[in-house]
Amino acid sequence: MLKLSVAAALAFAAFASSAAAAGPLTAVLSMPTDKPVNMVAEGTAWVCAGPACAAKTMGPDAASWIGCKALVRALGPVTAYGDLDADKLSKCNAFAKK
Repeated sequence: MLKLSVAAALAFAAFASSAAAAGPLTAVLSMPTDKPVNMVAEGTAWVCAGPACAAKTMGPDAASWIGCKALVRALGPVTAYGDLDADKLSKCNAFAKK
């Protein structure tokens, strides 16, 4: 039982350090918000002020274009989203509210 607990602790530590190494998820809105916004989109909690958004907690698809799609549906197009390349960013922005 002790071996299982140690193995679980090591696995958690490895996961936590890899998540920390990835850094926080951020986005830059094309149109800045007028006032600070706290919202949840597809399980990701966002805090946005002006053009800058940062994820406080991340849902399962947060770092993908699918997570981006959820944010742009709520707040409009983005000029940057995590490490998405230009093709995925364009695909994401196609879902922006009109």
